[in-house]
Amino acid sequence: MLDLQSIQTKTYINDVGGKLIDAHELVNAMAEDIESSFPKMKFTCPCATWNSYRPQLKRLGVIAEMFLEGKDISSPSVQAIIEPDCATGNHCVHILSTHEQILDDGQIFSGCINPANGHYRKEIITYAKRIGNALADKGVVGHFATDFLTNRRYNKEGEIMYDVSAIEINLRQGGTTHTFATMALLCGGETGDDGVFRTQDGQQRCYVATDNFLDANLSGITSKDFLHFFYDGHHDKAKSVRWDSERKLGVIFHILDFIPFGKVSPEC
Repeated sequence: MLDLQSIQTKTYINDVGGKLIDAHELVNAMAEDIESSFPKMKFTCPCATWNSYRPQLKRLGVIAEMFLEGKDISSPSVQAIIEPDCATGNHCVHILSTHEQILDDGQIFSGCINPANGHYRKEIITYAKRIGNALADKGVVGHFATDFLTNRRYNKEGEIMYDVSAIEINLRQGGTTHTFATMALLCGGETGDDGVFRTQDGQQRCYVATDNFLDANLSGITSKDFLHFFYDGHHDKAKSVRWDSERKLGVIFHILDFIPFGKVSPEC
């Protein structure tokens, strides 16, 4: 670690040499700028304010992270499991699924699309396996997921390129676990090396799901009545999207307890 006391800038314009800048003054000035910006920060939770957040910051501290920005940002993720081999002492990183995360306001998870974009799917799988092996070397076993951020851009030849950054590791099951488990259970099959789920007879399957579909028309309806209408009713649109166990296509609903409050979680 360097004990930085000063910074030298070099210009060498018209034989003018470098200039020393006091690092302490620079850091102090930066700290003052950051501190003055805190009361103006934007909170993802509408009920949070600087006055309510400030005591927590003092009590718990804060982690500062670089906020990556771009014109065309997406947030894919990879879910995996580290399986130990007790007999040999080795381990295996098994890729379960990949997703595109649907984020409200760019921050709050509200749903997902399986699988992730094919332009960078294999790349994020490779990174996830490296991360899994590193975690396994530290004794981690079980589920983990890695969130990425991708920025689409164009090179000089006009070809589409993606900058990929890993931004978070979750040592747990997450918001995409139950949706993937449902597809695996109903369809039977597994995710291949290319990140695509295939049934036992080789057919590809994918889905889009959300935990936050809101409709005021659902308010007051019981989950029993909702399911009865959807599966036993005679509405043509409902019939067209009901789960078909033979074709392994259709819509499944999660978190039914929230239907009376106007919220339902479909997986299509």
